[in-house]
Amino acid sequence: MDKFMEIAAKVGSNKYMIAIRDGFASTMPLLMAGAVATMINNVFFVSWSLLAGIIGGENPAEHPFFIWAGQWVAPFFSAIDPGTLSLTAFAVALGIAYIRAKDEDVDPLSTVLITAGAFFILGPKTRVSEVASYIADYYGAMGILVGMLTGLIAPLIFIKIVKKGWIIKMPDMVPPAVGRAFAAIIPGFITLSAFALVPYLFSIGASTGFLAEGSASNIFALFEETMQAGLMRIFGGQSTDAFLPGLLGAVFFKMSQTILWFAGLHGPNLTAPVQSPIWGTFDTLNVQAFAQYGKDAVLYPWTGTSWVIYADLGGSGATLGLIIALKFFNKRPDAKEIANISLAPGIFEINEPIIFGIPIVLNPTYLIPFVISTPLLTAIGFILTWVGFAGRVVNSIPWTTPPILGAAMATNFNIGAIITSIICLAVSVVIYVPFVLLSNKEFEKQLAEQA
Repeated sequence: MDKFMEIAAKVGSNKYMIAIRDGFASTMPLLMAGAVATMINNVFFVSWSLLAGIIGGENPAEHPFFIWAGQWVAPFFSAIDPGTLSLTAFAVALGIAYIRAKDEDVDPLSTVLITAGAFFILGPKTRVSEVASYIADYYGAMGILVGMLTGLIAPLIFIKIVKKGWIIKMPDMVPPAVGRAFAAIIPGFITLSAFALVPYLFSIGASTGFLAEGSASNIFALFEETMQAGLMRIFGGQSTDAFLPGLLGAVFFKMSQTILWFAGLHGPNLTAPVQSPIWGTFDTLNVQAFAQYGKDAVLYPWTGTSWVIYADLGGSGATLGLIIALKFFNKRPDAKEIANISLAPGIFEINEPIIFGIPIVLNPTYLIPFVISTPLLTAIGFILTWVGFAGRVVNSIPWTTPPILGAAMATNFNIGAIITSIICLAVSVVIYVPFVLLSNKEFEKQLAEQA
């Protein structure tokens, strides 16, 4: 355990991993604004909305309300997407760059502006392929890996040059804003020149015949056709042979989070640099696909939100199940008070009070249920979603949305998803009950020894 915690602590304190984690988190105001606008459309105003299914009849598109809403209301909410969800990759690049600049005490504005320029230099953002999907550019989720790398590499070059002192220094009487601008000229030029090599090499490769006809014409297409396509095929594929890799990937990823939490390390924060680019991308793609194609959209079976609505009920370790088990089966007065205090936060997916109050961290009594609960619930949610019982995620929701309600909102009030969330909550309680009873016996033994 000492060695494990030492390694995990080093990973968790790595400045680049922290920048990825916090950079993704910094985009939430932008992305949630787009997600809310899309969800309003999906629930009320488009012909494939929840409301359309209730009042629209056999052909909602011909219902007077949805004809009116499609002309006057839905376009308003749809207009928000290009400035929010469709800028995911660009926003991630800027967010990571800002975190790195703040961490290194370098001017954040200059760093962010240079990173923005580097992102645009890398090549065409619009697809020209005849088999392009509904997303027409790489500013959004499909460019997220390039955006993440740009947010790491551009500030790295810029900051190193600034710290070497290769800057234009202005006299003290010059206004600070002007001084910072001049100081960024040389580091910015070198950084942007380094990024300009990428499209230049693609161009030379195409003109000299080094790149085969039909191969990727820019770094965005290259990443999509290789890394991103591979990861999405492994963890989010639609074919039958992708079921097992997707299930195992989701289960073992979630288990890594609970093991980290048990060791006293914030599992979701440490693993966010992996989760956000893969399963977070699935969230964005599903939301945009459903917004454009409705019930005909091809959706990924498991997304980052899927864990929220099925596995992380009350937080990592499905600790809302533990709180409920404590409320009904616990005999320890200290645990009773902790359960009472933790109930309200737990309903909104915040579980630090129960994790550090019981405590669960390094507590062998609760090791087994805490580590296995969310992986097991992941498997239940994944399988029921894959077979079509539970509807797939089509709306992004805040991670603090209470269980069951979250499943309803994320899947456009799909009955199967709601039932699946209820099943998962019940299973989590069943998992914890034997260990609450074991804790009662340990408490009785302690009282007997004291007596």
